[in-house]
This record gives sequence, C-alpha cells and structure tokens, in this order.
Amino acid sequence: MRLRITTVVVAAALSTSSFDRLSAFDSAQLPVVSPQGAQAANAPSNTGLISGKVIEARTGKPVNSAQVKLWPIESGVDVNGVMHDGFLKRGSSEQQLVTHPDGLFAFRGLAAGEYTLIVTHSAFLMGGQNDTWPKAPWTPIRLAADQQLIDVTVRLSKPGVLDGVVTDDAGDPVVGAVVDSYLGTFFGGHQRFETAKSTQTDDRGVYRFTTLAPGQYIVAVRSNVVPLPNAVADAYRQAS
Repeated sequence: MRLRITTVVVAAALSTSSFDRLSAFDSAQLPVVSPQGAQAANAPSNTGLISGKVIEARTGKPVNSAQVKLWPIESGVDVNGVMHDGFLKRGSSEQQLVTHPDGLFAFRGLAAGEYTLIVTHSAFLMGGQNDTWPKAPWTPIRLAADQQLIDVTVRLSKPGVLDGVVTDDAGDPVVGAVVDSYLGTFFGGHQRFETAKSTQTDDRGVYRFTTLAPGQYIVAVRSNVVPLPNAVADAYRQAS
C-alpha cells in the first residue's frame, strides 16, 4: 500500500530592519538593569553596555513587553565529561527586564566577557541574539572591556502551523497513522534534519503540527506495511 501525503512547508521571511542608534533616542527612557551593589556599579571594569531592539520578524514592528534575559557564560564540562559553551558563569546571576513600548532594552554596568541573551513573549517563539536558532545554536555575545554594544536586534517569529492529509493508493484517508516532522538545521556547515514533532492522523486522515519555528520541514509517515519477499511470492504462485 502506498501512502500519499498532502502537506505545506512552513517558512518565514525574516525582514531586515535598520536599528536606530542609541543617540537617536533618550537613553534615560530605556528599561535598564545594572549589577547590584555600589562597588559593582563603580568598578571601572564594569562599564560595558549591551542594548538593542526587539522586533517582529515579518513586519519589523517593535515588540512591547517582551522579557529579555542576559547572563554571562563560560565553558564547562557536563556530567559526561564533555566540554560545552554556554554555562552560567560561576558567581554570577542572570539579569532581566521588559522591553520599552518601542521594543528597546539596555543592560549597563557589564564586565568584559561572553553573554547569552534570550527573549520571550507569549505571542512569539523564543528568540535570541541572532537569527540562527533553532536551525543552529546561538552564538554568544562577546563584549570587550568598556565596549558599548548598541546594535543588537532580536527578531521574534510567530509560531507556524503545518498540516496535511495522509491517503492510501486508493485515495482513502489513513486513520491513526504516525506522522513525524523533521526541521532542517545546520551543523558544521552541513544541513541535516532533526526530529521536530510527531503526531497521529485523525478519522479524516488529517495531521496537524502547531507552534513550529520557521524553517524547512520534511514530513514522513511511519508505515507498518511489510513488503512480501519475491522468493515467498514465487513459492506461493508455484504451490497454487
């Protein structure tokens, strides 16, 4: 039995939007998070700045009330003894704020080092300091001593939906079929497809995936049909 899949590829066009530099607006109106304690605020090595804007990927419109989190990271070894980047730096804590109505944010009083910035909003998929996730890992923000990094733009995407119908070679719907979706990602400069979500068809043969990230997907149906070996078929014909 052959299965026919009718599906839609989910994709999002990421718009480019120039960022208004910090001098273009009153920095006093920005939401600001600074390290706690007078000593940290006055330390000459903690004068770095990371600021930017959160926008909607398709329209370029600013996103208000998005939660922005920033934390310093360092390399570390996991429980299996494998070295990874992105561990929360020892002795530090994350900082967080909510974006301005114009989508603006600013973190002040930062020490030199590497940082991860994550943005969440109830109406959007999670975003970060670049547009690679979930197709590839986020790259850290590298901040030099006393650096003023003011052009970080975070683009948030609306969740996508992918649906379709599974039918057999007679055109009848296949009920209860297991359908897998695979998202195209990049690793080491090469594209690969990783499992995104799985679901089952309903009584109409319809499947539906929700809250998907923009990207290219492959949809596959698990088949329990086992082809009859030619040797067995020949023996059956000869016997009959």
